[in-house]
Amino acid sequence: MQQHQIIQSTPRNPNSIHNKISSSSPILFSSAQKNAGSSKPKKKNSGPKSKNKGKNKNGKGKNKKKHHNSVYDAHRVAAIAATPRPVVTNYQENRNWDINEERLETQCDELTTQDFVPLEGVLDRTIGDVEIVRSAKRFFSSTAIRKNRLDVIQSGEDWVVEDVDDGFYEVVVPSDVKGWRTQAKLVAAPTSMGQWNSEGCRFGLYQKGSHKVVEIPDCVVHHPSINRAVEALQKATKKTGTPAYIDDNGLRYVQFQVERTTGKISLTLIWGASDIKGTQPALSRLTKELQKQEPDLWHSMWCHCNDGPGNNIFNRNAKSWHRLNGYEFVKEPLPVGNLGYLHFSPLAFRQGNLDGFDIIANDVARAVPGGSKVCELYAGVGMLGLTALVFHHFQHLKYGDSIDGFGAPLTWIRCSDENPANPRCFSSSLRSL
Repeated sequence: MQQHQIIQSTPRNPNSIHNKISSSSPILFSSAQKNAGSSKPKKKNSGPKSKNKGKNKNGKGKNKKKHHNSVYDAHRVAAIAATPRPVVTNYQENRNWDINEERLETQCDELTTQDFVPLEGVLDRTIGDVEIVRSAKRFFSSTAIRKNRLDVIQSGEDWVVEDVDDGFYEVVVPSDVKGWRTQAKLVAAPTSMGQWNSEGCRFGLYQKGSHKVVEIPDCVVHHPSINRAVEALQKATKKTGTPAYIDDNGLRYVQFQVERTTGKISLTLIWGASDIKGTQPALSRLTKELQKQEPDLWHSMWCHCNDGPGNNIFNRNAKSWHRLNGYEFVKEPLPVGNLGYLHFSPLAFRQGNLDGFDIIANDVARAVPGGSKVCELYAGVGMLGLTALVFHHFQHLKYGDSIDGFGAPLTWIRCSDENPANPRCFSSSLRSL
């Protein structure tokens, strides 16, 4: 059994936009917690209070580092809320049918990278004709889908006689076909298989069906900041002699997350060690060299310790995460209106193509009727629910009750996810409203 912890937003300033939204639309976040049986109230410590509370190991004053970081992030959230928000994606442009047709006709060979050989036959196809799109078309045209479609059931017609493509679905490329990937995970491999493995690392993807690492230099679909970060990592690991993980301690994987408004990178270094001590001194040397090489590129740097077997990039132990420097959250503008930022930490799920998901979130918000009660399951940081909330808030301000049912704000939203890191992201997003 899993217990759901409910967190309800409580506006502090009665004149704030946040209050205007939440007063008509209660906002809840559910986080499925482990050890659900441990719901007993904490017992008060009846013993004497420690005189050393808040002091460092030497007993010479308080250790303020953790408090400083939390205050630093809180001030940043407040500053963001008071700043006019930039627009990252244009919904009307990305839902233009002519632009979509042009994207669908893009040849796959325009998206290849030097030294990267795709599966046989892919280069001769357009984006609209790759196997994953063909598979989706077959699924939505299947009898299993057709016989349960509401429009077919209401029509009273025999679903078997329908055409293969009757307009039930459309294939949409919701973003540019180049430079769209704003999150990437790459494998670290040794540059040589020498005895000491201290000549730096190269980065790429596993070739299908193998553990051979194929480099993707200047990847066409990567955001330019990711390509820049990969190049910096290659140079820094070579200069510092950072080892790649083979069977023991070393750099295993890297994760790049781009903050689109600044182009800065939140970098996570996944290290084959059981704890942060096991990463030293190599980790410190590497991060210092990265900051020296590209001082303006990094939003933050994190380390995730994972010495487990298999190919899992991350483990589920929250204590394996360590923020080395920078901000806790990457902030991304909500894709509707001019309010609010979504907040992502490396511990939370984030779409690889946020530009495209902005358009999908817009579509979802428009499909939700005004006045609805919205429950978003597997919500991550609540992107779909909060987008719908803000969209209908602005619809209400614009139309009010002039169009029956169209301008009503959402009654409430509830976002639920099992990742225990998500409520912090969700709460920061609310504060930005």
